[in-house]
Amino acid sequence: MKIETINELANKIDNLELLKKLIKFLLDKTPEEIDKIKKILKQYDYDELLISIMINGDVKRYRTIDEQIRLIKEVDKCEDKNIASFIAIDIDVIKNRTIDEQIRLIKQVDKCEDKQKAS
Repeated sequence: MKIETINELANKIDNLELLKKLIKFLLDKTPEEIDKIKKILKQYDYDELLISIMINGDVKRYRTIDEQIRLIKEVDKCEDKNIASFIAIDIDVIKNRTIDEQIRLIKQVDKCEDKQKAS
């Protein structure tokens, strides 16, 4: 990983612990994967919750980079990102559901949350 990438991330992410974990996460990635990750981080303004999903040990163990990006995009669409992020990192969901099933579950929970708030 290039020093420019580390400097760019350091200038955007204030949480030092999260920054260290992200850099550690990126160390074994290909340049193409790093570029893809940087693009998505920039697109979502380096949102700490979304970064924490990507660097979660279970998520990175069981989901590809592309699947992680799909999760981040879906969580970002949700009204309550905290609840959606719990589903995104839940080990039982990750191990027992496909990425499509996991995303459908996130959407369903988000719809339920919207209905409860409307009541």
